[in-house]
Amino acid sequence: PLATDRRALGVLSVKLGETDLSLAQRHLLETFASQAALVLDGMELRAAAAQASLIAESERLGRTLLNSISHELRTPLAASTSAASALADAPSPEVRRALLAELQEANARLNRIVGNLLDVARLEAGHVRPRLDWHEAGDLVQATVRDLQRELKDHPLSLDLAPDPSLVWVDGSLLQHALANLLWNAAVHTPAGTPLIVTTKLADREFVIGVADRGPGIPGEVLPHIFEKF
Repeated sequence: PLATDRRALGVLSVKLGETDLSLAQRHLLETFASQAALVLDGMELRAAAAQASLIAESERLGRTLLNSISHELRTPLAASTSAASALADAPSPEVRRALLAELQEANARLNRIVGNLLDVARLEAGHVRPRLDWHEAGDLVQATVRDLQRELKDHPLSLDLAPDPSLVWVDGSLLQHALANLLWNAAVHTPAGTPLIVTTKLADREFVIGVADRGPGIPGEVLPHIFEKF
């Protein structure tokens, strides 16, 4: 038997010839069996430890996801609920218009958060395939900025675009989505009234789109993890 203190892991079968094993040979064979059992037991323990680590990491990510979603969803939901409650008792058309604008802004933010979560799920499932085509980079930037007018209303926006028409081979929809998220993050995490700058330029045969702001910046210790979820 290939046995350890925990349990028997299997049986070692030896086919002998015409002669029986000597006592020394039998002891040697039992030593081999004991060593094999220890190796198998170690492999099993390592596999169990790896599985436990994977489960713990999944639980940690699940908690982080839940906390992140709860935090991100609570803000627009609270704003939407508050505006909707106050709308019924609004004393004037001007107040109603302001409350409706607040309600629309909260719903737009909520829609963007849910859309990003769905996109993450689609990306991880392998359901997103880039649809590449030629696009004029300046048009993509300006279209994105137009779509974010409400979100960027508190930040002066400056566009420093390449002077010549710049055709880029990209998935226009995905590029606009990435740029919109950058601009939205900049608007959320920088003080109101501070400027945002979008630049486009050709550098070393690559087309670069940049977003700059006057916020506190990203701490250096966080930068290596910037593309990790949550």
